[in-house]
Amino acid sequence: MVLAAVRRHRPIPVQPQDIVVIDHTRLHAQARPVGDVLGQVVERDGRRDGGDRACGKHSHPHHPHACPLFPETGACLLPSRDRRAAGSDRFGGDAPRSGSGPPRQGGAGSDHFGSSPVPVLCQEAIDEPQTLAEDGLDISLIICTRDRAAQLGGCLEAVAGLRFSGSWELVMVDNGSTDRTRATIEAFAARVPFPVRIVHQPMPGLSNARNAGLAAAAGRLIAFTDDDCYPDPALLTRTVAAFAQPELGYVSGRILLHDPADFPATVNESTQPRRFPPGRYLPPGAIRGANLAFRRAALDAIGGFDPLFGSGARFPAEDIDAACRCSLRGWTGAYDPGIVVSHHHGRKAADVRGLFQAYDYGRGAYHAKLLLHDRAPRAALRGWAGLPRRIRARPSTLWWELAGAAGYARSYFARPRGRAR
Repeated sequence: MVLAAVRRHRPIPVQPQDIVVIDHTRLHAQARPVGDVLGQVVERDGRRDGGDRACGKHSHPHHPHACPLFPETGACLLPSRDRRAAGSDRFGGDAPRSGSGPPRQGGAGSDHFGSSPVPVLCQEAIDEPQTLAEDGLDISLIICTRDRAAQLGGCLEAVAGLRFSGSWELVMVDNGSTDRTRATIEAFAARVPFPVRIVHQPMPGLSNARNAGLAAAAGRLIAFTDDDCYPDPALLTRTVAAFAQPELGYVSGRILLHDPADFPATVNESTQPRRFPPGRYLPPGAIRGANLAFRRAALDAIGGFDPLFGSGARFPAEDIDAACRCSLRGWTGAYDPGIVVSHHHGRKAADVRGLFQAYDYGRGAYHAKLLLHDRAPRAALRGWAGLPRRIRARPSTLWWELAGAAGYARSYFARPRGRAR
């Protein structure tokens, strides 16, 4: 039945925990057990070795009979319906422009935040779900990308230089690229000695992409960086060390400006550690998604990222929204300057006006969500208390924050009452 449905190009609904690891280049529409396929082809030094034996040295908790050096595996998610999204140049929309009004309003969010894209297996999928080890990996590093084939190489080379003695994996999420991004990732996966999962999420939006990566990841800790960042070799080691404190649910690290000619935006070069007590308001910018990690239990508790937020969606600020929801659920957070990435964003002074407008718009939506969805009026008031200072620094902030708050309120009250969380 599964194979027949695949051949007729019908999506097969599954739950996120039922995502399978597949070989896009060999399986196509063949329904075969995952372990059988993974045992047949292993890539080593550019050569393919046959045989269905396990590699004892490189055993993998997801597939105890398979070697994780197999380079062409990935997990696929397809949406059950299309939706519009706006707000990003790389994840499926346009940032708000001066004088053009607030960003265009898109479709609904996820099951946790409204109506959702239902995850389904793609046409090439197989019907054998992967079995996760109870303890999982130490950490999964998730990088989401869209149409960045020409720029992705530097990020991937930095990832290849990571040094970590524990168990980890790289999860690359292709968010509907139309260039050679997928081929670039596959070529990289074929030559590195650590497991690489390739996730296809055509639904636009950074939160959709991160949620797809989260669904495919096996780590007890989940780290995120951007496709224009270069992680320090000790990134994973320092991240895991930070989470030795069991009360921590999220940790953000230092983000350096890679090119001095770029405008110093979307960075945090502070060398002072910070602690964020549970139940408190988090101001935007206190943590940043380009260098951010969560305990998986914390992300599971909040239902992942809100698809209404993030690049390519209605509102920016998916990073601070997720972290603050963790805080409101009792998790402590931290800023650890020893966890370092270098951000090569390429923006010049002339490019940042629209970026700041988008940030203001997202800040307004974030504060409105604290009040309406999260039922945290004191946190929302803390955020609004800083508005006079922000207006003095940039008068247009008032308009964009009000527009963002109004936009979120419209989305919130338009949702089916039984679906919002």
